[in-house]
Amino acid sequence: MQQVQSVADMGGYLVDTYRASPATASLSVTELRLLQRRDYRVDKQVAFAATMNVLLDMGLRIETADIESGFITAVAPTRQQRKLDFGGVLRVSNVQMISAFVEASGTGEALVRLAIADAETTNREGGRATETANTQAELYQQFFEQLGHEIMRRSALQVPENEPIPADTDAGTVEELQLENLE
Repeated sequence: MQQVQSVADMGGYLVDTYRASPATASLSVTELRLLQRRDYRVDKQVAFAATMNVLLDMGLRIETADIESGFITAVAPTRQQRKLDFGGVLRVSNVQMISAFVEASGTGEALVRLAIADAETTNREGGRATETANTQAELYQQFFEQLGHEIMRRSALQVPENEPIPADTDAGTVEELQLENLE
């Protein structure tokens, strides 16, 4: 018993704090769609560009993006940690993965659906990986709030379809943009 305790004490110095992905509650299909999807009164191109911008603003790296299909995949930077368990010290890599789907509705609106997953890979058993859906409402709310602001900004600037917004645009608030466009 004494030996196990000293190994555990030593592990406290070696191991970074490790937090498992939050437990995901079982949601119905309807509840999941309410969490993951929002409708916007803009065309697909505006919604797609705004979605890309928000993902980049959140520090994510875009892996794939195809405006034709409306699919975007992105990943957050990998977090490497060490974890002590009965088999010794493990290297654990955690990464958050995002999939977005932007589609045009028949009424001229754009529908945006976002799925967030947390993946964990360990150096044991040949790099075993687990992936769990992340249903933390705050994450989705934060994304869609930023997306709404980006869509309003793009709409206020009235950017032509295939022309990017200059990065150095000092846009100000949405209200200022709307006032400038009315003048």
